[in-house]
Order: sequence, then C-alpha cells, then structure tokens
Amino acid sequence: MAGAAGALCRAGVNTVVGPRSFPLATLAVNVVGSFALGVLVAWGTTRLSPEVLSALTVGFLGAFTTFSTFTFEALTLSNEGRMGVALTYVAVSLALGLTAAAVGHQVGRALLE
Repeated sequence: MAGAAGALCRAGVNTVVGPRSFPLATLAVNVVGSFALGVLVAWGTTRLSPEVLSALTVGFLGAFTTFSTFTFEALTLSNEGRMGVALTYVAVSLALGLTAAAVGHQVGRALLE
C-alpha cells in the first residue's frame, strides 16, 4: 500500500511539473525523497515501529523516488547530444540529494530533542 501511494505521488508530481527539456520532476521527487529519508532515519528509528518505518522508507519513498528514471533520463540527454545538460543533471541530482538527506537527518535529530 505504501509503495502504491508513493508511486501515485510521483505520478502526480510528473503531471503537475509536466514534460520539460530538463528532468525537473525526477530531480524534485529524488531530492524531496532524500530529505524525507534523512528525517525518517534520524527520527523514525526511535519513534516508529520497524514495520511502519520500513513501509515509509522502502515502500513509500522507494516508489516515490526513482533511480532508474534518473539514470534513463541522464542517458537520454547524453544520447541526444546534450552531454553538458546530462552531466549537470547528474551532478545537481547527486549534490542536492546528498545535501537534502544530510539536512533531513539533522532535522530528524532536532525533532528528537
């Protein structure tokens, strides 16, 4: 159920953002998902049952975020001869994803205090 909800939310973001020359929808869900995962790892480990935590992280966030689409979009940009955009997309995705996860983790820890 959580996975289905995550997939539906990702589809909703794709619909709202719409098609663009830069894969903004995938970037958005991956950054938001990374932030949420950071919060849940820091806060949820002590506040949620293992089953609920797993449903939220593996289920919802696993379906909401998408590494395969990220990879496909980067490859597509590259194959279209847009190597600079592809490399920018990969770099921005990694930098923002890691930053969002770290900030989310700090937020989660702050919620415990």
